[in-house]
Amino acid sequence: MFLRLLTVFFIISIFSNFYGSFFVNGEGEVAVKGTPHFQDGTKNNGGRVRIKCRDGTKTSEPKEIKNNNEYKVYVKGHGKTIPEDCNALFTLKFSKSLKSICDANKDDKGSYLICPFSVNISYSFTYE
Repeated sequence: MFLRLLTVFFIISIFSNFYGSFFVNGEGEVAVKGTPHFQDGTKNNGGRVRIKCRDGTKTSEPKEIKNNNEYKVYVKGHGKTIPEDCNALFTLKFSKSLKSICDANKDDKGSYLICPFSVNISYSFTYE
């Protein structure tokens, strides 16, 4: 009985999708993965990431980007060959209160205010 339970548990653990992982078949893939970190002072941080290929190469489903949560998207069936016409597309969103933007810097134009707000987006590579 114990061996049956152990076998069932082993089979379930191989094919389950606990941490957003997936079962890799023999075809292999090229993957993009990362963990975004949004700076303090913004709200509703997030977005989506996907891979889009001009030649119709199959890719994984788009993944949601959440602060401090890992994502992984991949090209299917290419082995370790990086496809030529594929791009990783990132759509990011965040919000910041209008009051905090205008309190930091405002230009009074008489009948209206201009509140300048620039966004610096940077990325870093982390190799494992």
